[in-house]
Amino acid sequence: MKKRRLGFNILVILLLAPLIWSNVNVNSVYDSPLPNDLSAQLDVGKVAMDWNLEDIMSDTNMSFSDFVGKVVLMDFFTTWCVPCQKARPLLREVNDHFSSSELVVMSIDLESEEEASESALENFAATYNMNWKIFRDTVGLGNYYEILFIPTLVIFTPEQYIYYTEVGVESSQGLFDIIDEILAMSDSTNPTLDSISSDLNAISVVDSTITVSANIVDDYLREATFTITMGSYEQSANVWSLENGVISEKIEIDPRAIWDATQDAITSATLDVTIKDFSDNSVSDQIALTITDLDDTEDPIVNIESVIDVLIDEKTVITVTGSADDDLKVYSVVAEIWIDDELITSMEMIEKSDGNYSAAFPKRIYEAKQKVSVKLIAKDVAGNTATDELVYKVTGNAGLTIPVILSMLFLGNLVIIPIRKFKTRKQNK
Repeated sequence: MKKRRLGFNILVILLLAPLIWSNVNVNSVYDSPLPNDLSAQLDVGKVAMDWNLEDIMSDTNMSFSDFVGKVVLMDFFTTWCVPCQKARPLLREVNDHFSSSELVVMSIDLESEEEASESALENFAATYNMNWKIFRDTVGLGNYYEILFIPTLVIFTPEQYIYYTEVGVESSQGLFDIIDEILAMSDSTNPTLDSISSDLNAISVVDSTITVSANIVDDYLREATFTITMGSYEQSANVWSLENGVISEKIEIDPRAIWDATQDAITSATLDVTIKDFSDNSVSDQIALTITDLDDTEDPIVNIESVIDVLIDEKTVITVTGSADDDLKVYSVVAEIWIDDELITSMEMIEKSDGNYSAAFPKRIYEAKQKVSVKLIAKDVAGNTATDELVYKVTGNAGLTIPVILSMLFLGNLVIIPIRKFKTRKQNK
């Protein structure tokens, strides 16, 4: 009798586990100061974002472009950040060391007004004797500069390019040296650019990624721009944080553009390389690439391999996997979830390995009698498409989540619960 009861309890657990698991939600709040001993990863040489914000200290609206011609030290902070608080005296030393015609110091608060009111910012400034400009970030500066840790310092040249970044403030003397270096910058010589080469002499829809190398020399290198031109099509990529010597850059050319070029009987492309320094001196050179024309004789093929629920980062999600192939090249595979013939959500699938794709959707509540369709749509470089579709019918109790539905489908041969009424597959080309 005990063994039978134990077997029954295990069966109940197997039946209820998907339902219990599918409704677990984990929330994590990280509210402690961030490390200040890591190197900033901003793009040195990138142009500054222009903006218009109100200076908390003077109640005056200002634009970043107002400070062209001066070195700018931008400090990202919050009032609760202890390392930020400790950095205030060092920033005050820097601000007091240089004249207002040489340097502008500004602090950018990353908090919302609910987190730190204007009066709270004014009190913070008074407490730490911040005798410089303070702005609240309401225009996405933190996102533009990809600020991950605070305090982060960004120093701009008078032409408003990023010249130096630092997470935390090590010393005021180190900042003195960087600012003095910028103020003393004098460069009227163009950079040197030679030995441009590519690992491919010809490109096609199946060979659309090239690696370009060039030798560059300048005292104040800032930016490299690589531009592919095919007829009216143009694609550019910028590279910052340069050093003297050989630069090597991988460029992924849009294979659809190569296909369009071949349809217009374009047989060659140009690759232009332009190098600029912090004084806006520049040099350019180019090489030619042959475009190989390939025929597209077949539509793509796509198949749904599995639709299952899995645990990712402590959250239950529905994972769709599939495969796609084409005689030339598959350009994209999109997964879609439909309810009663209405598109609910879609996602570009990630190619995990050659021809194998995956996408993960958050769990969703489904109601009884709804028809749930999962579709994969593959498109090749020529614009041809193919679709694979699986259709499920929910006939169990309302309020089920898709992990429950799919878990029951997975256990369909073991449990007797009317979750799935029918399952069909439709393929279209």
